[in-house]
Amino acid sequence: MDLILVVILLVFVFLLAGVAYLIASFGGMALFGSPFVKTPRDVAQWMLESVGLKEGEVLLDLGCGEGEILISGIEDFDAGKVYGVEIHPVLAWVARWRLKRLGVQDRMEIWCGNFFKVSYPKVDVLAVYLLPKCIDRMREKIVCELDGDTRVISRGFEFKGIEAREVFERDDRRLYLYLVEDLKK
Repeated sequence: MDLILVVILLVFVFLLAGVAYLIASFGGMALFGSPFVKTPRDVAQWMLESVGLKEGEVLLDLGCGEGEILISGIEDFDAGKVYGVEIHPVLAWVARWRLKRLGVQDRMEIWCGNFFKVSYPKVDVLAVYLLPKCIDRMREKIVCELDGDTRVISRGFEFKGIEAREVFERDDRRLYLYLVEDLKK
């Protein structure tokens, strides 16, 4: 009898986690402000190459999802430390788990929370893939909390009214490169 209850409980937990994952994937825009869209590894590498992430530098990804950009930062660019902020608890857990599997616990921190409310650490590179309404809302916070020489790479969307230092195009994708000091204008 006890074994049956344990199995039922495990099935329930996995179903609940699956529903939470689907909500993050498809209902995220309505619930959290931006939907979860997985960043393919080659796009993560392209983003970090375009922003010029160097060995030992510190990377912050706002809305880090499953942590693909952070993993690329560690594996492909030997980032000194990576930080991620993800509002959805299941995705934050997946990102932590994926990075811990690499054995880099001492070089990563993933916070489950709202990136409008979390304090940002000092970083060299900020990566974002967020809808324009989120990017525009977060601009003041970025300017207030990050150093002016912090490099910002935005996938897909520009900061409204700010000219990017450089625009990178590949296939149907665009990346926009800024410095935080550019966002003060």
